[in-house]
Amino acid sequence: MARFAISRGMFGTCGTVILEDTGGGSRAVFARLGATLLGFHIPLGSELFDVTDGFATPEELAQARGGRAWIMAPFSNRIDDGKYEFGGRLHDLGLEDPKKRVILHGFVKRILCDVAAEQADDAAAPLSLERRGAPAACVNGVRP
Repeated sequence: MARFAISRGMFGTCGTVILEDTGGGSRAVFARLGATLLGFHIPLGSELFDVTDGFATPEELAQARGGRAWIMAPFSNRIDDGKYEFGGRLHDLGLEDPKKRVILHGFVKRILCDVAAEQADDAAAPLSLERRGAPAACVNGVRP
């Protein structure tokens, strides 16, 4: 058996990818929604300790509140009115929260990802995730 392993799981209705160091005992869990890090667990004494403050429940992930371990791309902050100018052109990103007239923390958080490449052996467990399709998967009970 190789030292590193990659497996699949579920977080509510959202698929996950789990990377494990079977020799060292650490584990990282990623939601396929937004390639969001749900937890990075390291051994501490006889137990695993989560060093992230990831989404604790599937409902928190689906509601997309708090930005916990999101990939905030292509922008990491708020864009007022969902519009910006670049290269002499006005770009309209739409509004995530029309009441607040703002768009928050990029688009990746709502993109469903598939595993594009994976390999687990005694040296490492590289993993590549890529955009699968329409945004908002895993939300409102949609299963990837």
